[in-house]
Amino acid sequence: MDSKHDEDENREDLDRAVSLTQLVIYHDERNNRRTLEARAYGIGRGQRHVLIGFQIDADRAVEPEQLWKSIDDLRRVYSTGEEYPESDRVVPSHHTGQIVKIIALAPQTGWEQVPHVADED
Repeated sequence: MDSKHDEDENREDLDRAVSLTQLVIYHDERNNRRTLEARAYGIGRGQRHVLIGFQIDADRAVEPEQLWKSIDDLRRVYSTGEEYPESDRVVPSHHTGQIVKIIALAPQTGWEQVPHVADED
């Protein structure tokens, strides 16, 4: 298989993972394995595909806003096929602001709007 086909297949898997409320595994820059609820998938600035997830395997001392991850290197992410328990979550605006087009948004997932700054005269 060529890398373009693999990339397209991975994108379809991540789109499906979000729609079906599945867990994904992400290997960060230090090759640490992180488990996330796949919450949103879309197109970011520069036409890069972005997955937004909520990390569920962090230490309790981690602040909730630090548990949200935006990942644009999708070669480091794969779906487990395992569903996560239903829960309401809202993607914070500092992550939603990175998405220009939503492809998939998980059920029970809110989307915090990015505040607009009024034009000054």
